[in-house]
Amino acid sequence: MGFRERDVSGSRSLRIAEVLLCCAVILAVGPAASREKTDQIWLKNGTFIIGEIKNLQAGMLSVGTDNMGTISIEWIAVASLKTDQYFTVTMTDGAILTGSFVPVDEDGKVIVRGVMGEDEIALIDVAAIMELEGTFRDRWGGYVDLGLNYASANNQQDLTLASMVRYTTSRYRWMVSLDATYSDRDDAERTSRENFTTSYQHSVGRRRFWMASIELVRNEELDLDLRTAFRGVHGWFLVLTPRAALALGAGGAVNRERYSGEEGEWNAEALLTGEYDLFLFEGRETTLVAGLQIYPSLTTGGRYRLEFSLSLRRKMVHDLTFSIGLDESYDSDPPREGTETSDLRVRTTLGWTF
Repeated sequence: MGFRERDVSGSRSLRIAEVLLCCAVILAVGPAASREKTDQIWLKNGTFIIGEIKNLQAGMLSVGTDNMGTISIEWIAVASLKTDQYFTVTMTDGAILTGSFVPVDEDGKVIVRGVMGEDEIALIDVAAIMELEGTFRDRWGGYVDLGLNYASANNQQDLTLASMVRYTTSRYRWMVSLDATYSDRDDAERTSRENFTTSYQHSVGRRRFWMASIELVRNEELDLDLRTAFRGVHGWFLVLTPRAALALGAGGAVNRERYSGEEGEWNAEALLTGEYDLFLFEGRETTLVAGLQIYPSLTTGGRYRLEFSLSLRRKMVHDLTFSIGLDESYDSDPPREGTETSDLRVRTTLGWTF
């Protein structure tokens, strides 16, 4: 499914973005060397594992082993740890510790031994763990999703592509994502929606962070040829646990919008944002993510935009996932007269996580 001829410049920008995302995926899945697998992990059910502790993210401890590959262990199932390797440990209150893990006599507690001394902590109070000298490969993660719907009555075909790659360290996270839907049917023109985003998030204190991002958007349902947005946000984690995270932020955005048949215009907007992540492990791993961005316009009185997303992702077999999502884009006063104010999309996809 191709793009209309009128959208050549917007299409070129997004195709360049797609190439950048592909390069990031190649880097993420490329081979990398590992250190010796001598870390020790005791589970509450009595199981003892020797391997290489990689990280703790989304409530799952990632451990590399010689015979089983990389395995994921629910953090609530871990009784104790022992390793000489240094890690950055993020606590649920936002405090950050650095050191190796030393077991103690009581299950559910360990000592973090660093160059400045020792801290005894409860494992339940740990939100994330990141190896200080972890391999380049271990810091990458993401997914690729693909969905296809077909209706024979009007020969409607909908193709959905969603992909995300992130690089995470103890202090910052860089992420790039691409979300696209292409629709074609006999009684209507072919349409497409595309959204490319790259963002950088940096921790600046206990539960506080700042984030900068660039976004490219095309939406033929709303007659939007291209929106290029530059955003900055200062945020706070109201909730930060191995199983859940709730972040709120405020900032501003500058964008240039070009609608079909019109010249592009620059706009300034305030920005209020929120995101809630919930990780469930009963049965199969399940992730629920809800996001909301509100953009009150600073250049057009009374205008505001709203972006809402809700997705549920569930692991099926190994790294194969099934996901269902809902996305809503709303503009109270589009610059082009007669343009639709709302675009709601529901999608189901199969994907692969890494």
